[in-house]
Amino acid sequence: MGKRYKLLVAVLLIIIIVLLILLLKQCGKPAEVGPGLYEDPNAVDIREPDAQKGGTGNIAVPGFEKMTVKAGATTQDIWIYNPEKNNCLFVASIILPDGKTVYKSGYIAPGKAIYKAEFTQQIRTGTYENTILQYDFYTLDGTAAGGTKAYFTLEVE
Repeated sequence: MGKRYKLLVAVLLIIIIVLLILLLKQCGKPAEVGPGLYEDPNAVDIREPDAQKGGTGNIAVPGFEKMTVKAGATTQDIWIYNPEKNNCLFVASIILPDGKTVYKSGYIAPGKAIYKAEFTQQIRTGTYENTILQYDFYTLDGTAAGGTKAYFTLEVE
């Protein structure tokens, strides 16, 4: 009985270790709500209380007239958010007037904001009128639910 008991304990310990490793790997991954739709790792709680206000019924879509970013850098300070009152997820994209997408977020849950973003390329100094901020909407379970576009001026200094 001594050998069987030791073997059983050893097998149980191995199973527990494997399960812990798998659990730890899952904890490090962003949450997925739909096929290929992951939470943006830069999404944090909105710091500006006024950005969380809004009516009810419709999707509140934040926009702005101008965004200023740094030339020669891919890590940029931005502010894109999903108002807390919304009942949907946002995926935000920044598209230059020539059609190049320079940023696409993971999903942004209601009440979350992106303050730091990794652009796909450096942008030359200049003023880019009619840059597109595209929002794609998803239900909380990850089903596509439409979207909208807003136009703004991107200043690169």
